[in-house]
Amino acid sequence: GTYPLMLHLVEQFIDGYGMFQDSQCRGLKNELMDLEGWERNDGRVLLSNFYSPYLQDVHQYFLERPEYLRNLGSLDETDPNRPSVIVPNYLYGRNFCIATEGGIQSFCCVDQCNTLMETLERSIAHPVASPNLIAELVEALPSDTVAAPRNLSSSLRWKLGTIAEQHGGQVPLHGRL
Repeated sequence: GTYPLMLHLVEQFIDGYGMFQDSQCRGLKNELMDLEGWERNDGRVLLSNFYSPYLQDVHQYFLERPEYLRNLGSLDETDPNRPSVIVPNYLYGRNFCIATEGGIQSFCCVDQCNTLMETLERSIAHPVASPNLIAELVEALPSDTVAAPRNLSSSLRWKLGTIAEQHGGQVPLHGRL
């Protein structure tokens, strides 16, 4: 009948649009990473850098007001003199989702952090792991922005060790630290 054929066509359209949306998101992510600046590599962009392409009339992106960014959880005001945009929170927030009428389907940026975490969860297959195992697995993970093998800084390894000390020598994969 025609129903299975129509269903198949709709599924193909949705998959194709999802891939298009993801390519748009990757482009925005690359642009934001270019704005990060040489002095940082923590996934944060100074608010002044964030606004610069818009103010220089390069494009019409990155014009959200600080109040809006704060509401999204994308504004880091730890240093009030140097507020910054948290790139993953900005990209993976609902602001980049296109929802269909009725909220049945929405197209959002694919959260690369979830993809990496799912890979870790599959490899560990347990709710906790040793800091060394986590470090070893993370070093072998490639991402859009870092090729494998990656080198974990001594401060990140120290943080893993500190978390493990508070949890009987193991690092919980989920929950509040």
